[in-house]
Amino acid sequence: MSLMNGSLASRCQEVAEALKQKKLEKVWYARELLAAPQEEKLICAVKYLAVELQMHQEVRSVWPYVLSMPDSSEAAFLCETYSCNLEDLGELLNTRIQQLSFSLEVLNDKMSGAASPFWQTVRDEFLIRLCEEAKNFVENQGTP
Repeated sequence: MSLMNGSLASRCQEVAEALKQKKLEKVWYARELLAAPQEEKLICAVKYLAVELQMHQEVRSVWPYVLSMPDSSEAAFLCETYSCNLEDLGELLNTRIQQLSFSLEVLNDKMSGAASPFWQTVRDEFLIRLCEEAKNFVENQGTP
């Protein structure tokens, strides 16, 4: 194996380990979000979304390399983790990163401080959906 392939494999393994750690953090933040009193849910939601964004950005950083090694254990791990085939992973990552970035932007910019009644309604509905997502995530992950 060449040094380049060894370095890529090493980097992919680092990302796989980071992904496992971020998933544990996401479970932690999901539980924190679910347990938080209403007035603290917004800050917990930001933490929960931010850790997921970091996960996807890490994976996206190695996706082109993994794509060139479709039979590698790293490719198999990412396909299993994301429940998709390797060719669709890049689009899935980009879509989710855009969604998360937009959600964080809205939470940070539009919903901080004294929000209009419209934004309060949007925030409340968003937090309800996010809490449902966090609950499903925790239930599907089991106890770390």
